[in-house]
Amino acid sequence: MGEHGNVAELSRVLDVNRTQLNRFLSGESFPRPDILQRFCDHFNVDARILLEPVESLKGPTTGLKQELEKYGSGYNYEASGRLHDGFYIFWKLTYGRPQKGQSILTLVKTVDGIQTFSGYMPKASGTYFMPSDPQKRRAGGIIFPQDDGFSMLAFDPQGRRISLSFMEYGYMSRLYVGASYLSTGDTPNTQPYVPVAMQQLPPDAQHVLAAARDSGLRPLETIPPAIRELLLASPAYS
Repeated sequence: MGEHGNVAELSRVLDVNRTQLNRFLSGESFPRPDILQRFCDHFNVDARILLEPVESLKGPTTGLKQELEKYGSGYNYEASGRLHDGFYIFWKLTYGRPQKGQSILTLVKTVDGIQTFSGYMPKASGTYFMPSDPQKRRAGGIIFPQDDGFSMLAFDPQGRRISLSFMEYGYMSRLYVGASYLSTGDTPNTQPYVPVAMQQLPPDAQHVLAAARDSGLRPLETIPPAIRELLLASPAYS
């Protein structure tokens, strides 16, 4: 009210009957949803301030970009534009010995100016078995753009490990090749450094559904020849 001086001015600005506005202010009646929306839009407030105790409401949350910038103010976290949002197949060799191939349908999505990625790990994932419940096998993380490529920080769905992958920008804009490091030691059953590749899928449901059905562990010889050659030629392959 202090911004407009009096009820008459506010009723004119909001296009609300003056008598009705006085009834709202005195608590005799409550505005319809569309009228309430006018108040909220005009004063830039959350409607819950009229519906819930003020002390129960949280203040504005900090965005992901603002939170990250606390730790690296000189780093540009913004998506570079060279890696497009959409579905990809994340190809990798497993961390376990002997190695197998693995394909994971992965969604790259920009949130608050920062690219994120997510996918579902197969039930048997290299060094240990994943739960049957898909939600407990969901993994993902944040993509960090760099001059010559991008890094991917992934979180284990079981909360036990993280992995860091680096992909180089290449001449083939829909295919990226690199290596991934798992936060674990080198043991007889596990090797922490493996080759990886990301292949962008065409933007149609047919290719995405086919990739989803084909995701999982596989013998190395069943990986598409062009992808297999890139993985096996990587310095990370051993």
